[in-house]
Amino acid sequence: MEVQFLIRDSLVQLGADDFKTFRWYLAQPVLDGCRPIPKSYLENKNQEDTVSRMIDSYGKESAVNVTVEILKRMNLNNEAEKLQNARPGEGSESCCVVFKPNV
Repeated sequence: MEVQFLIRDSLVQLGADDFKTFRWYLAQPVLDGCRPIPKSYLENKNQEDTVSRMIDSYGKESAVNVTVEILKRMNLNNEAEKLQNARPGEGSESCCVVFKPNV
């Protein structure tokens, strides 16, 4: 299964409050080398929009790594483990943020 669908499947399991917390974490430093996504890029975004923003910002593999780390910080270890086990494979993709205006 494609990474974006795996991440989305994890996010749709979150309730509204947990999803809001997840987006808050995205605006914070989560992993070394991964710049936070500006809060304004995440406001009023649904799960699909959030996944797209994460992949645009981090790349697919790093978006999975960030998602797993945030789920762990939220004590949602079962969801983190499911995502980690479901991903297609480890890549060497770096974690860098390239923001695209008006995307």
